[in-house]
Amino acid sequence: MLPKPLLFLLVLGGGALSLVLGEAWARSTMPASSHTPYRTAPIDGLPSVLGKNIELVWQGADVETNRFGFRGPDPTSAVDMPEGTLRIAIVGDSFVFGSGVQWEDTLGVKLEAALRALGQPAEVMNCGVPGYNTRNAAVNLAAYVMPLEPDLVVFLGFANDAEPDQDYGEIDPERMPDQVSPFPLRSAFLQRTLVVTRDIAADLGVHLGRNTADVQRALYAGAGGERVRDGFAKMQATCSAAGVPLVVAIYPFMNRPERNAYLPVEQGMARDAEAMGIPVVRIERAFEGFNRRDHWAHPIYDSHPDGEANALAAALLAKRILEL
Repeated sequence: MLPKPLLFLLVLGGGALSLVLGEAWARSTMPASSHTPYRTAPIDGLPSVLGKNIELVWQGADVETNRFGFRGPDPTSAVDMPEGTLRIAIVGDSFVFGSGVQWEDTLGVKLEAALRALGQPAEVMNCGVPGYNTRNAAVNLAAYVMPLEPDLVVFLGFANDAEPDQDYGEIDPERMPDQVSPFPLRSAFLQRTLVVTRDIAADLGVHLGRNTADVQRALYAGAGGERVRDGFAKMQATCSAAGVPLVVAIYPFMNRPERNAYLPVEQGMARDAEAMGIPVVRIERAFEGFNRRDHWAHPIYDSHPDGEANALAAALLAKRILEL
């Protein structure tokens, strides 16, 4: 029989090797990114902008931006737009941009197809930038989106729009993304373990983590709600001055409704927009009987909606737009 100290070292070494192998495997399953799409914002009120005319891989998806610094091809100029075509600009954050999904699976592409299927020719411009909150989206709308002359503006909101502004500082265009920085102890393996553990606990009726509905309710009752209302008011003023309708569409967190800690914020955003006279579309109604948790862009590392979820959202949004 091996001496106890040697046996202990063997067990310890085996455990360490398992962790190393587990981490290597977990990182190999993460969506790949090449370099950052962000550039230093040239105006106040924005944490960053997207680089113009760039091609890269970001969160597992191929990303190309146009000459205006938005994802997708150059939009058709207003003067060259075929008669009867509805020109829509969607503003917002990563849900508009389409984090984790290919171009053809983004909400804007799906919305354009849904409108055309209903007999309305449309061109939808993807004007979303990851990391923007509602006030950032209002600045983006006034500075960069309205010069594209949309016929309709859709602000696509998500609960994190109530969060404070991010500060990226000076951005190096060649910076490699630090994808594990948000993970516990910078470990992809621990992140994977945490997500799976939380799912199992939730199935048993136990909520793990500090992000609860009460936390989100308190956020929106304070500065978070003020930020959202300020952003809504500025977008409304910008659109009103240009004679362009504004619609607020609210995307739910992609989880089962009973596990959605962000529901108080989603409800608050809808209530405040309606009180300001802005038409509201609650995207959650597109997912009735639909397991949202099964349609993350990546089943562990990215809770943004996948292409199927965006198609359902687009179908509902298209119908509401035509009812306006």
